[in-house]
Amino acid sequence: MDVTALVKLKMLFMLCLFIGCVFGDKITKDVGDSAWDEIIDQAIDSVRSEIVSHNMDTVSVPNIDKQIHHYILGFIQSYTTVVTQGATLGHISSVSRKGPVTVLQNDATGNITISTTLGLDKLFFYCPKLYLRIIGIKVEGSLNATSGTNELEISLSLVTDKQNNCKAYFNWARITKLEDFSITILPTRIANLIAQLIFKRALNGYSSKIRDLTNPYLLENLNAAINNIDICSYLPF
Repeated sequence: MDVTALVKLKMLFMLCLFIGCVFGDKITKDVGDSAWDEIIDQAIDSVRSEIVSHNMDTVSVPNIDKQIHHYILGFIQSYTTVVTQGATLGHISSVSRKGPVTVLQNDATGNITISTTLGLDKLFFYCPKLYLRIIGIKVEGSLNATSGTNELEISLSLVTDKQNNCKAYFNWARITKLEDFSITILPTRIANLIAQLIFKRALNGYSSKIRDLTNPYLLENLNAAINNIDICSYLPF
């Protein structure tokens, strides 16, 4: 979409707001509209550039100290202890849109709510301090992990106040896919190699539990991060 087209979109958007203000409080829903898809893709491109220029391509992950209960052979109860410290998530700039865009527009207030699905093309997880206890095997070292399939559903609101200031915040965010893990545990030794195979199988087999551990932290962290980024400035209206 060229500059002229974006200007036309902006004028059309403002016209819609004007009509809404005159004829009443109407909420319009757009699903999978190609114009909105392209607008959001351009906004993501701009945010991606900001992530790189502000050295935000790596973010800290909250420490984990959990016991994950499971069954061996379907009836032998066991558990896996997972303790991580100083972990980071990398390649945030590889974010892209993975699903259609849904937009709710309040023609009277000018407020907009955008929902879509995002994913990282290169999701990289690094933990310098890892402790695992899996079926009696104790493992200590560092862990490198990648996820080949990952998706994050978000709902983002853009609210305009009486002074015409725009503010963005996340209504909700949840990881819906976190799969196809590849794991490396260092240093290379027998216990770590065994744990590497078991842990890879556990992550791929219990991805829903990993999501359950991660999702409660998402909304707060995303809203904290968005305070440092003027999302509204990336949208052409």
